Amino acid sequence: MAVAKEDNPRSTPVEMKSHGIRVALAGVGRWGANYLHTLTDVPGCSLVGIAETDPAHARALSDGHPQPVYADVEELIERTAPDAFIIATPDFTHADLARAALESGCDVLVEKPMALATADALALETLAANKNRVLAVGQTSLYHPAFHKARSELARRAIGQPLRARNIRTSRGIPGSDLLWDLAPHSVAVALCLFGEPSKAAASRDGDTALLRLNFPEVEYEARLEWSPGPTKRRLTIEGTEGTLQVDEAYLPPNRTPPLTLLCRDFISACRTRRPPLADARLGVQVVACIEAAIAGRDLAPCPAETMACAPTFP
Repeated sequence: MAVAKEDNPRSTPVEMKSHGIRVALAGVGRWGANYLHTLTDVPGCSLVGIAETDPAHARALSDGHPQPVYADVEELIERTAPDAFIIATPDFTHADLARAALESGCDVLVEKPMALATADALALETLAANKNRVLAVGQTSLYHPAFHKARSELARRAIGQPLRARNIRTSRGIPGSDLLWDLAPHSVAVALCLFGEPSKAAASRDGDTALLRLNFPEVEYEARLEWSPGPTKRRLTIEGTEGTLQVDEAYLPPNRTPPLTLLCRDFISACRTRRPPLADARLGVQVVACIEAAIAGRDLAPCPAETMACAPTFP
């Protein structure tokens, strides 16, 4: 990995507070383009460069954005010396790019899943800790009002003891992606933060549809995942001993800040303050472990209670 040039050093903590976090972005495809537009509305940061391997996208970006565009991530890091690096590339590239960015000294926000194997996710978590770098995962569902409504209602026992939960999640298919790795991370992250630690995971697939099941101590959780050209569905239904709760992530109430904006703000704040982001590396590891176990149909290894991811309530 090339190192940052001496004439373009990374920001010091004082410079971060006064001038903002210097951010580089890898990938501006269908989802990465959303990061590109969102970062312009996030205070305390500036986009210093973009990496994009698609020539057509690169040409369009060169015409429409002042930031330099590079075809190579190493050159992007070497020439721009970013403080933080956002990865919105295909999922099979996440682990390698996150590792390279961490090793170069960047704080990292990597799209979900953070890796396609638990061993790789654990290695990234360890590397970030050893380098004292922030490692966040793009779990936008945890920043949606629907999740916080569900969490709040469960906390006040509005439906008694939860017994069963069903999540329906659809999206247009992404060429080259796996259905479970594409859609399951959000469903799993929400389940972990609402219900704790599962003991067993299982999954089945039939064409463009998949079922993922997680067994929690007191809750049976099922996610139905589907690639579909129709309207997006993001519905969570929780049945309890005293009623049923339903929230819809496909609907964002008027005048509410988009979840991706909240995610980016949280990441930039974590870079500046050095406190853990909401969707941190520990949660990222647990999500990957659950999906990998579900595909293999095996039990999950117990996780120490003090390390279980649990998203706190925030405004």
